[in-house]
Amino acid sequence: MLHKTSLKSYFIQAVYNWCTDCGYAPQLLVYYHPCCILPKELIDSDNEAAFNISWEAVKDLKITPEYISFQASFDGGVSGQDIFIPLPCVRGIYEGETADGMMFELIAEELANLENQYQNRVNEEKNPQKEQRSLFKRIK
Repeated sequence: MLHKTSLKSYFIQAVYNWCTDCGYAPQLLVYYHPCCILPKELIDSDNEAAFNISWEAVKDLKITPEYISFQASFDGGVSGQDIFIPLPCVRGIYEGETADGMMFELIAEELANLENQYQNRVNEEKNPQKEQRSLFKRIK
């Protein structure tokens, strides 16, 4: 059986294209999870952050079936900050003035899987595997 790819990234890409084709600034609404890489000061009381992801506002935008990433500057900063958002954390994409677009439910199973991946990564960083010795001996 083939692995079923989520339609979410395709919907996000479609709304993004519609916004840019119409001259709108697409806004990305994100639910914060520790797997996200983003400025913590942007997170609101609902544990969410919103980003203008128009081509004028960000650099190197990537929308994949697993994540969205880009570089953005905040508060007039010159250097771009790397932003990384796992797809399960995307709450919506919409046009900023009218809020036309698409919202997504947070799916508990996807967030649980994300949490497991995050905990595994943290554990690996805390307890790196010892380098395994080769069964082969080098002969010169």
